[in-house]
Amino acid sequence: RHPSPEFRVEGITGSERGRRLAEWMECEWSGIVSDLDAGTLLYYGQGRLTGDLAAPSRPVRVTVGTPVRLQAGNGGTGGAYDLVVAGNLESVPEWDLPWLLDHLFARAGRALTVAVDITRRGAAPADPLWWWAQLSDAGRRYPAVHWRLAVRHRRRLIPDIARWSGGPPAHIPPRTWVLLYYKSGHRSQALGTADSLGLPYETREIHRTMLRYAAAGLTAMVARKLGTAGRRLPGGIEPPWPDVIISSGWMTGLIARWVARRTGGATRLVLMGRKAGPVGESEDVVVSCGHFQLPPHPRRIETLLPPSKVNRGQLEEAAARWPQLFGDRPSPRVVLLIGGSTRSYRLDGRDAGDLLNRVQAQVREAGGTLAVLTSPRTGRAATLELQRVAGEDVIVDFWQKGRRDNPYLGYLDGADILIVTGESESMLAEAVTAGKPVYIAPLPRRRQTPLQWAGNWVHAHAHRDRFNKRGSRRPQQGLQYLCALLVEHRLILPERGLEQLHNDLVEAGLARFLGSRLECWRPQPWREPAEVAARIRELLGLAPFPDSGGTCEKIDVAARD
Repeated sequence: RHPSPEFRVEGITGSERGRRLAEWMECEWSGIVSDLDAGTLLYYGQGRLTGDLAAPSRPVRVTVGTPVRLQAGNGGTGGAYDLVVAGNLESVPEWDLPWLLDHLFARAGRALTVAVDITRRGAAPADPLWWWAQLSDAGRRYPAVHWRLAVRHRRRLIPDIARWSGGPPAHIPPRTWVLLYYKSGHRSQALGTADSLGLPYETREIHRTMLRYAAAGLTAMVARKLGTAGRRLPGGIEPPWPDVIISSGWMTGLIARWVARRTGGATRLVLMGRKAGPVGESEDVVVSCGHFQLPPHPRRIETLLPPSKVNRGQLEEAAARWPQLFGDRPSPRVVLLIGGSTRSYRLDGRDAGDLLNRVQAQVREAGGTLAVLTSPRTGRAATLELQRVAGEDVIVDFWQKGRRDNPYLGYLDGADILIVTGESESMLAEAVTAGKPVYIAPLPRRRQTPLQWAGNWVHAHAHRDRFNKRGSRRPQQGLQYLCALLVEHRLILPERGLEQLHNDLVEAGLARFLGSRLECWRPQPWREPAEVAARIRELLGLAPFPDSGGTCEKIDVAARD
């Protein structure tokens, strides 16, 4: 905690290079002054400021400081400055950096920005991720301070700038976007996560067109090479940029990463889904299910079920809106939720008819009432067979395109027993969240495609233990190491282990497999959504509980092409 003999003030101030660095810092961090509406600024670095860091609405009082005056035990000035700007820290000896960062954080009342240039020969440490780790570790000791880091480095002999941010978002509550895709499961996960966080948010619709697929892929590649490609995308993806983006699925994940790149890492991402992309060394958060079989990461939250938009408040509202869905029909009231065919599972007309016949027989034996609900994935052949097999005493409510008044949540609340086809994690999550007895009806599996076979083969080789002649486990090498890299970077993914998910739900007392008879039973309380929301808030640097008491505001933004 004391400066070393190698720590000198000449290493930080007074050179032509310092003046160039000051100009770069002004360009790099000018926006944060306006974002924070900062009134006081403490500047550490080489050279003198060439002008205003920004054009804020009120004057900024700038103080130029010298880090050498910071001695152990003086405790800084107790966060007396709204913003602290520091540069040329690559000239500081490596062993002096921890105490120096502590004192810079201590003087920052709201935010700290650091600019590092490691392009010159001999600058050490010359690894941008090392600098990110130093700021991230120091920031955990000052959880109320927002920080940003820019590292100018060489990437394959070409100068590049890596940018990160950490701590609480720049705005409290943070400006939040929810990216919505056409798939109902992805929409449910994104909206459910946003509602559980208790934050006001805006929605952005990402429509299903081939042009958007091509534009997203091309934009992602261009942004990866050039850093900032364009200023907007279709669907209202344009400034002012948010502090947090919540998305589910690969398409919305591409767009979210483009925005984060465009804002220099100032936008944090909460990504969900098997194909949302790798976590990487960043302050982003990824929520994924355990049966995805993805490698662990400190900022990945592994769950049993995906987040769901269904919550107790919505169920109570739906019960008041649709009180007579079952009328005076006898109990138990059984609701059969039918999904559809996927890449791994099949639901044709014969399968659908056999399932409905089986469930009808058990409901008649129990003396109850049966309601059948389909989903957008239920094919035409399966729907026609369900209509043919359903008896006169069966309530049929099939999915209709463009339907706005959907009583789906009313059926979830009014049911005594829920039966769900097992190919959809989202439907299972919504059924479990309703707190009713849930029965799982697995669908027949399809034959593996070559791509699925390759993904499973790579995943198996990546996790296969290898031993030497003495029986000791060998480190990853050769083919095993290559397979592990492919899985880690999401280039090849294994299949979703839905059979594992079904077994885990049964072991947790949340569901049972559909057998020969139905009975009402009491499932275990489901607390995972609240725990996941608390963990996300912690990783985003937000307060443990919403200031609004758990309520949130949703703002719909129409898509603009």
